[in-house]
Amino acid sequence: MYYLNLSESKKKDIYPLGENFSGKSPAGESVDFTNYYLRKNGRPMFGISGEFHFSRCREECWEDELEKMRLCGINIIATYTFWNHHEEKEGEFCFEGRRNLRRFITLCQEKGFYVIVRIGPFVHGEVRNGGLPDWLYGKPFEVRENNEGFLSCTRRLYRKLAEQLSGLFYQEGGPVIGVQIDNEYQHSAAPWEMTAGVTNEWISPGHSGEDYMYRLRDIAREEGIVAPFYTCTAWGGAVTPEEMMPLWGGYSYRPWIYPVYQGEHPATDEYIYADYHNNDLRECGEFKPHYSP
Repeated sequence: MYYLNLSESKKKDIYPLGENFSGKSPAGESVDFTNYYLRKNGRPMFGISGEFHFSRCREECWEDELEKMRLCGINIIATYTFWNHHEEKEGEFCFEGRRNLRRFITLCQEKGFYVIVRIGPFVHGEVRNGGLPDWLYGKPFEVRENNEGFLSCTRRLYRKLAEQLSGLFYQEGGPVIGVQIDNEYQHSAAPWEMTAGVTNEWISPGHSGEDYMYRLRDIAREEGIVAPFYTCTAWGGAVTPEEMMPLWGGYSYRPWIYPVYQGEHPATDEYIYADYHNNDLRECGEFKPHYSP
């Protein structure tokens, strides 16, 4: 039997995070963040997010899979838009069949989910090139950096995604409450798959810091991708701009540890209770944020 002693617990100073983390729907409803939690209509909401990468699944299976997630208690769907699934050939975009982003987001809304769209340009996702199209390889510019060549290609992608998402953002009456910019920036990368076994070249993890993340967010807004809040990866030393929500994910099972780990699979830190909001405790297991908790 376990006991929790709360007699010495301190009253928390809870306050809203402001306009960078809030939105209102045409019906007058609201979503926003405090420094502790997500709120819906001013009341705490337990957001349970589950990943569903729509273009990896036949569209006729979407509804059944979403229903399973709903019955498990998930209320937010996070999904990647894999650039190389939509623009396999430079300048030729496809949003049909299993790539039909608009139909998928609409179906999420019908099922009562909120949605976080993870638009990249780099997403990792254990997909080819981390989601970057093959045709970017060998261009006269570095990917995932603040240069006009790469940002121009990314702007074109965002413009096409904005067309698919038009009317589906929260402030327009849709379910999209959040947008993730890039993924694991300055933390993780992926191999250029077409070089495997030849030169084994890797995509850059990025070196442009917060300026890159803010530039992508600004381009997204300019092209019409406007959501109540924008998110970024927070673990592993990834860049966490102050105006983006730093998100942490926990894997209940991490198969990649076995090449270097022997014995019973250990408990995942994120599933063990800890005080993740204590500025006096800056590190806790694998939780080592670059910002004030």
